[in-house]
Formats: sequence, C-alpha cells, structure tokens
Amino acid sequence: MTHLYHLLYQSKACVPFDSKALTLLAKHARFQNFITQVSGLLIYSDHHFFQILEGSLTDIEAVYDRILADSRHTNIQLLDKKPIDERAFWRWNMGLTIIDKDSDVHAQLLDYLHNSDLAKHNQDDATFILNAFANQAFHPFIQECS
Repeated sequence: MTHLYHLLYQSKACVPFDSKALTLLAKHARFQNFITQVSGLLIYSDHHFFQILEGSLTDIEAVYDRILADSRHTNIQLLDKKPIDERAFWRWNMGLTIIDKDSDVHAQLLDYLHNSDLAKHNQDDATFILNAFANQAFHPFIQECS
C-alpha cells in the first residue's frame, strides 16, 4: 500500500505570469502529474505561487526538487509536508486558480500569500487554506482539470 503525503509550499515568481502562461504551466504539470499520480492545486496571485501536492512521498519530493531548481521561482518556502489519509484534490492532476490581489473574498488567502514574515504562519494556517479549497469553498475560481 502506498502511503500518501501532501506538501505545501509558497514562492514568488521571478517574472509576472499572465493567464496564458499560467494555463500552459498547469497543462504541463497536469501531464507530468498524471504520469506520477500526483494531484494538487496551484494558486497564483500577484507574482506569488501557493501549491499543494499530493501523492507518494517520493513523487511529491521529486516535483518539489524540480521546483527548487526552476529559475522562475524565488523565495521558495516549504510550509507543510506530512502523511495524509486520503487526497483532498483527487479530482485534479493539477487544478489552477488565479486570484485577483484586490478580491475581498480571498483576503485571508491573499494576506497569507503576500505576508513575507513566515514566522507569523504555522501549519494550522496552511491546513485552513487546504481545507477551504478541498471543501469547495473556492471551487468556482478553480479551472476544472483532469
């Protein structure tokens, strides 16, 4: 039996991504994740990425290692990595949502993504965000992906 893990990280984009570039990035990730049976969600807002990966420890660490080596990212910070009982994002090889930095609906998430003082954050914050997306609170803003 394969043990499942989730890994959450945030990073800052070295250059801005428009919706076309993000869609291409997510399309490539979906293909790679399909092969390795990784699922997850990529959130982008105002040059910041927040990504949740789910799968075997070996597979999600391989994806994370590629991200660490990717010159499009800077200030990469691992927020959480732990075993999980089941996938929260089993529907998607990689879901994508782009959040407007001025959106009141996403104020808490934006504050989290844009706050550079990670000492104020903890795993409970990351878990709250994960659960909000997994429980469909933000699904209208996620591009449906297979």
